[in-house]
Amino acid sequence: MRRKFCLSTPDSAKQILDAGITKLPDGRFCMMYVAQENPGGIKMAFSNKINSGYACQPEQVDFERGACEAPNVFERIGENYK
Repeated sequence: MRRKFCLSTPDSAKQILDAGITKLPDGRFCMMYVAQENPGGIKMAFSNKINSGYACQPEQVDFERGACEAPNVFERIGENYK
């Protein structure tokens, strides 16, 4: 069985690690991932489907100067973001 990837980056030599997908209120999906670049950091990609069509955003969304770990997004108990 051939593996199918739902995200491709402009530079295939760069690794993508620890991705997490969240459904947004507008129905799109947001994939947050760790980009193994220099400087490394957390980036986002958006799609209308959960398993394909993600478009990478070039800007880094975290502003830490050092290394980073897997991004996590979760809904807070008692909050309604829908």
